[in-house]
Amino acid sequence: MTIFKKTTESLLKYGQHFANKTEGYTKIAKVHLEIKKLEGNLDKTLKNLGQYLVDQFENNNFSSFDLTDDTFIAESINKTKSFKLNIEMKKKEIEKLKELK
Repeated sequence: MTIFKKTTESLLKYGQHFANKTEGYTKIAKVHLEIKKLEGNLDKTLKNLGQYLVDQFENNNFSSFDLTDDTFIAESINKTKSFKLNIEMKKKEIEKLKELK
């Protein structure tokens, strides 16, 4: 086997290895972006919930206010739980991707 052929085979082998590594890092980066989006949605939901509670307090609606009966609060809490669960799932996905590298 000539040196040229050995060199070509080595370059192809390492080129493929490099491409596989790059693909893995790209997948991890994509999941990190998804987490950032979920965290942004979580922050927005919590901000809206806080503003809603402040508005209720400022309008003296707390005297007849039932937290367990308010649909906005219930929906906001469900959204926050969902965002947190999805964030944890994405973090686990990243750990699995790191193991594959």
